[in-house]
Formats: sequence, C-alpha cells, structure tokens
Amino acid sequence: ECPNCGYVAGRLTDELEIPKDFLKSDEYLNCEGNDFKSDLSKRFYKLHMIARESGDLETSFHSLRNCIWKCDDVQDELAVEMRKRAVELANELIEKDIEDKDILILMKADFLRRSGQFDRLVEEYENITLDDENSDRVLRYQIEKAKEQDDECYTTEEIFAK
Repeated sequence: ECPNCGYVAGRLTDELEIPKDFLKSDEYLNCEGNDFKSDLSKRFYKLHMIARESGDLETSFHSLRNCIWKCDDVQDELAVEMRKRAVELANELIEKDIEDKDILILMKADFLRRSGQFDRLVEEYENITLDDENSDRVLRYQIEKAKEQDDECYTTEEIFAK
C-alpha cells in the first residue's frame, strides 16, 4: 500500500487503471464502511475495490478471498459478510466458464456454508458431480456439513480422513 496515495496492488509499480480520485473517495478510504480488525484485511479489501472498479473480476474475487481468510485469522465477524459478497463474484466467474471452474465451485460452496447459507448450498450442488474425484469428495463434504448446518472451518486432512 502506497503510504502517500493509498494505492494497493501486488506491486506498487503496477499501473493504476482507475481514476486517482477513486483513491480519495470516502468509500475507498473507509472500505465502504467496513471496520476491519486487521490492516491486512483492509488492504486486501481495497485491492478488491480497485480491481472491481477496473473490471478485473478475477483479481477482485481473489483479493476478497484473501480478505476473508485474514478476517478468519483475527476472528473478525466481517468474514461472514465478505463471504456473501464473494459468492456473488464467484457466480459471475463461474458463468464466464473460466479454466479453474471446479476450484471456484469449491470455494463458492465453502463460502456459502461458512456464511450460513446451508439450504442454498445443498440446492445448488447436491445434484452436481465434479470430474476430479478429490474435488467431488470435498464438495460432498461441504454438502454433508451444510445439511448439519455446520459453518465451522475444516482442513483437507479432516475431509480426507473420513
């Protein structure tokens, strides 16, 4: 994050593709009213905002995902709201039929479950089978936990231990 203008990027030498005034807006400076517990969460959210503003949907999604994970690290309750937003971005990316569609489906399923959208997860994915056996196993696990209304965090070791 640039200490002078507040620009956030993977590399500060990356060209700014939005108007500089955006970096001075209240929405940007205040993360659209989200009071994150972590400065790193704020940076990822600002990167999400910049990418969204410039039309880079993939960077927007992945930045929001990183924001969520950092929120989790510091037990920030904003993680749930950020997951709900990420679900909508995942939908847009899935509709574009991008290369890593199955990974997006798994992330979306996790975001749905961890944000308490259990019925929606089951409705959308119960009758879908992913080609990769391990990915499908993860999806089945997500569905099982959604049916139990379980929004806890699990590791792949826990998933594959069954």
